[in-house]
Amino acid sequence: MSWAEISLSTSQGHEDKLDMLYDIFFNDTSNKESFHHRSRPWKPHLSLAYDNPESTSLTLQDVIDEITQIPTLVQSNPRKVTGISLWSTIGRLSDWKCLERVEF
Repeated sequence: MSWAEISLSTSQGHEDKLDMLYDIFFNDTSNKESFHHRSRPWKPHLSLAYDNPESTSLTLQDVIDEITQIPTLVQSNPRKVTGISLWSTIGRLSDWKCLERVEF
């Protein structure tokens, strides 16, 4: 699989909140021997495209063309997050499922 994404910066506050979420989902506070730490830093990103290289091809020119059509994707103006979603990415792209979406 190939994909295109715009990478964004993180912050200490953001990292702290992700640590809390990681602990909730992956760490049993009653068993410190099985405690796991997540990889840092997290790389916030905006996924623009995914493809299956067996039947299509995603080129740099394709990505540039999309960004040219929607230039606000790469402008430095702050974006307001309106929701977040959790996806299962098991299997092929057609098998992916949105598990939960929270709107703000």
